[in-house]
Amino acid sequence: DVLEEVQHRLEEANEAEHTDLETSARTAGYRIREYRPSDGLEIARRVYEAYGRTYANPDLYVPERIERLNRDGRLHSIVCEAPDGGIVGHYGLERPDLGPTGEAGQAVIDHRHRGHGLMRPMREAVEELGRNLGLIGVWSQPTAMHPLSQRMNIKFGSAPCALQLGRMPSGTVFRGGVAGSSSDHAPGGRRSNFLYWHALEEEAPLAAHAPDALVELLTALYAARGREVEFNHDGIASHAPKGEPVHCRYSNETGSAWISVDRLDAGTTDAIRAAADAMESAANAEAVFVDLPIDDPGTPAAADRLLNDGFSPCGIAPRVIPREDERRTEDALRVVRHTAPVDLPGVVAEGELGRRLAEFASGGAWTGPEDS
Repeated sequence: DVLEEVQHRLEEANEAEHTDLETSARTAGYRIREYRPSDGLEIARRVYEAYGRTYANPDLYVPERIERLNRDGRLHSIVCEAPDGGIVGHYGLERPDLGPTGEAGQAVIDHRHRGHGLMRPMREAVEELGRNLGLIGVWSQPTAMHPLSQRMNIKFGSAPCALQLGRMPSGTVFRGGVAGSSSDHAPGGRRSNFLYWHALEEEAPLAAHAPDALVELLTALYAARGREVEFNHDGIASHAPKGEPVHCRYSNETGSAWISVDRLDAGTTDAIRAAADAMESAANAEAVFVDLPIDDPGTPAAADRLLNDGFSPCGIAPRVIPREDERRTEDALRVVRHTAPVDLPGVVAEGELGRRLAEFASGGAWTGPEDS
């Protein structure tokens, strides 16, 4: 029946979607274009056919929301038209805060039109759109449950920056039955994502600050990204105090809390710890992520205190800390603390840096499969 057919597709065909980078004799017949009013219904259909009800962003199931987000500039949809004019693919550029970076994702191709390399021109159109909007870069969050979406990001020239262990609820289904997935999972364990970055303009050299124990891997992450960095030189923070230094938000959909720190003053670390405790006790957050400004000389000491409080390092969150010049947003050292089990055995890492991030984020406890 129909349900069995959809399940079979989820279990057998999703790999083709994520590796759909090679052209065919039919590729030239497809057209890549930006969103038009009334495209929302077909985009919602493609998402539902590919994911059932498992996709993490509920907005993509509602045509009116897709239309409103595109109209407001918080989502820029790139669609793929088949030769008959039907919409068969979607790739999104999300900008919820209309800031200088965007998230590339929400990629889907109708199963009947896979095998023609359509992911590549859609992704290229997303990056070109980002340049036209004046963005400094795009980031993406491929699942850690299999290596294919990680591999696609690498092929597009993106660099791994962090592993966000336990970012998503335990029931999250990113893909079904994809080759390379781990067969081992922690019962009830929360799911994880990698974080990748693709700069759209040259990034300025960075004077960074981090605990000495983290510098070796962070240096390798910056080398892969192509950004010049020098760690832990003497100096003062390169930004002037402005407003509250600590900002918090909670995501009910993911059960995760996020604490962003603009600068580190006397007492800021205590404020971070109090905010994290409140998020766990009052909001029942199962994962609390903290972003520390990597250009602040106070970050090494603050990070050491948090790591001693049960936080674990994730890596670098690219260009997420606001600065006086909005386009000069800076990187963060991202750490996380969990109150619920994490599906560490289910983490699959692509490439050497992916493996190093998995070991780094787990404190050396990761022994999951690595794609070769």
